[in-house]
Amino acid sequence: MIIKFFKRDNDDRTVSVSDDYGEWLIIRRDKQMITVKKIIDKTLKKLKIKNGNIGFIEASKDENFKDLVSFKAMISFQEQIKDVDFFKTFKEIAADRLTLGEMRVSKLRLCSTTFLFLNLSTIIRETDNEENNVKLLFPPKGVYSAEIPYALVDLFSKIIERNAISSCNPSSVTVNGETFESVFLCKGVKGRLDEIKDAFTYFSYEEPIINLKNSGNRIELNVTIKKFKSKYLIPLLWNNIVISHITC
Repeated sequence: MIIKFFKRDNDDRTVSVSDDYGEWLIIRRDKQMITVKKIIDKTLKKLKIKNGNIGFIEASKDENFKDLVSFKAMISFQEQIKDVDFFKTFKEIAADRLTLGEMRVSKLRLCSTTFLFLNLSTIIRETDNEENNVKLLFPPKGVYSAEIPYALVDLFSKIIERNAISSCNPSSVTVNGETFESVFLCKGVKGRLDEIKDAFTYFSYEEPIINLKNSGNRIELNVTIKKFKSKYLIPLLWNNIVISHITC
């Protein structure tokens, strides 16, 4: 069950932000997320990492036991460390507040930046009462946080199928510098083209180009993006990313 975060304060404070890696919701006053973020902050400080950028990819809780929660998070910074050092230090700092279940950490070094991807299940015994906020990834339509990390072709296949409301097979998916091109063969397209375009706008500085044409007993759906936000792939693909696809 996904936690319902979409409560807005009566004041008109910002509810979302965009950065180099995607679009994010600003979540306020969620004690469980703030507690985990603070543990990550302390871990980075102990490892002498400055200016760490922490974003949650997914947050969910057990339907029957509210203190049993699962998180996915992406942490980025300039320094180079071993993922095992982060793992060990996080466990030491978390011991006072968390009962850790499964915990996995993977690392990616890209564009002179270190990315750590944290997948964590835990019981939170004590929460932090400090008022703060966290970032939660707001993915494009058709992308489910529970399925992250994707492979490149699977990511865009899901976006196409769920917005076209059709069974589609990828013919080609290509990322070349700032250009993205894909061709999908679909049994039919029941969804509206503007919904498909809206989903791909997430990755584009300009309006995506969407074309349809008949190909035998199928419909060929072509998507072209001339100015592709390649770094937006990082929180969606994690270590499945192909480094040559990213424009630094």
